[in-house]
Amino acid sequence: MTLAVTGNFALNILFYSVIGGTGAGLVYATCINMVGKWFPEKRGARTGFVNGGFAYGAVPFIFVFSYWFDESNYQLVLILIGAYMLLVVGIAGFLFKDPPNTGGPPTSTR
Repeated sequence: MTLAVTGNFALNILFYSVIGGTGAGLVYATCINMVGKWFPEKRGARTGFVNGGFAYGAVPFIFVFSYWFDESNYQLVLILIGAYMLLVVGIAGFLFKDPPNTGGPPTSTR
């Protein structure tokens, strides 16, 4: 969204590169670790599937940028994409939950 509303190069570098890259890394790490917790017996296959999904998640934006992104509406497109990503990541983060803890030793009922 910062790219849409400011022409300041330093702010664009800070928000797009540093904060955006950190956010993407946190989302990626959270998704990979969550799958490893839910499927510890087949961790490699499941994390590979999520890794591919993370990469293929960019495919729809190729069409958005090639058909609707130009000099006359770039601000609106970037703001809408930013709002969409904030909503999707927020909802997904809210729905994440750890698996039940069944791997520990049985507890006695004394």
